[in-house]
Amino acid sequence: MLPMTFEKLASILGLETSLSGVIEAVSTDSRVIDEKTLYVPLKGERFDGHDFIASALDSGAPLALSEGPSEDVRVWGVPSTLEALGKSAHEVRCEVNPLVIGVTGSVGKTTTKDMTAAVLSTRYPTHKTAGNFNNEIGLPKTLLDLTPEKKAAVIEMGMSHKGEISRLTRIASPDVAIINNIGSAHIEYLGSREGIRDAKLEIAEGLKAEGTLILNGDEPLLTERIPFLSHKVITFGIEDPASDIHAENLVLGEETSVFDVKGVHFFLPVAGKHNVYDALAAIAAGVAAGVTIESAAKALDKFTPTSAMRQNIYLYKGIRFIEDCYNAGPESMAASIAVAEGIRISGKKVAVLGVMRELGERAPEYHRAAAEKAAGVFDAIHTFGDENGMYQKGAPSATAWKDREALAAYLAKELHEGDLVLFKGSRLNYLEKVVSMLKEAL
Repeated sequence: MLPMTFEKLASILGLETSLSGVIEAVSTDSRVIDEKTLYVPLKGERFDGHDFIASALDSGAPLALSEGPSEDVRVWGVPSTLEALGKSAHEVRCEVNPLVIGVTGSVGKTTTKDMTAAVLSTRYPTHKTAGNFNNEIGLPKTLLDLTPEKKAAVIEMGMSHKGEISRLTRIASPDVAIINNIGSAHIEYLGSREGIRDAKLEIAEGLKAEGTLILNGDEPLLTERIPFLSHKVITFGIEDPASDIHAENLVLGEETSVFDVKGVHFFLPVAGKHNVYDALAAIAAGVAAGVTIESAAKALDKFTPTSAMRQNIYLYKGIRFIEDCYNAGPESMAASIAVAEGIRISGKKVAVLGVMRELGERAPEYHRAAAEKAAGVFDAIHTFGDENGMYQKGAPSATAWKDREALAAYLAKELHEGDLVLFKGSRLNYLEKVVSMLKEAL
């Protein structure tokens, strides 16, 4: 973080102070404090950081924020500590002033973010969101970590409700913004795919006036809005040849994907059409940032996913694992099933499908459709989680489980060398625990 004087911080927060000093770090954890760290207490569902203000000060914090009154001059009162965190992060973003690429979408945000950072790194020292720190706490923390040597930053923005992307994009103030797709995730809260589209388009509210908006040209819900957008737009796609960044000669392999863009050949060491879309978004962002298509091709040739739980394909004891346990929605579920379908093996194919969350009243419909698709690919289907019976309407022969240890023990007996097993489900299923138990049993 850039050093910030007490006077500067007070000005950002609309306060006055007689204290002097310098802040060199911001922490929301009272256990991670030193004499140059500002403590920002946040309120969660099961905790309140305000309970640890005294502890933070005792540990050396020169200042702390609070939403309540305090007689200690080192404790500054603010209406919202979360908003104050965002204001501080925005100030750092403006002072460092890197080229900022904002990334949102229903599926594949993290992969798009990682691919975009790889492309931009061919020209700029690039900072990016760590993991999926893409909410109103994680995004400010990412920006606060900016340093002067970083000339570009790729910032992921997640949401589940209307208005969240609006707040995030105003903090990040991107120069380029990507919407990689519109899915069905969070439809429980937003009512329809149109509602999801509108919530994602909030990213343009913080986009600089001269900035560029990058949209999936194969998504009619996005392309129909282009005439009403005030920013420059670049589209990417596979199906529509009119897209600005269009994949031609696409060949999807079992573990790789190859295609051409404007005469430049691309090799991706990852499988699946959905990953090609993410790559096209990254290429478009690179073009908007002045990176040549040839440089983008060299960067993506070496791409490796950063999360072991996102479509991680590997052999273990002769069994092909597809570990895709990080999260799931109808679109990503279909993509994972399609990847499994494209892999040729000598044995059988087995799916472990966890329940998909936040789908509202359409959850039974989405689960049935996923199960029907899986039934055409897999020799055996196992479902896991509360209400996993929703899958049975699409795959009546599927076996339902709620005990991870019992499921892992069964799979250890069912799977043999030459087989394939897919693990796919929403985060709260914790299917990676089943994977770990299965490996131990094998």
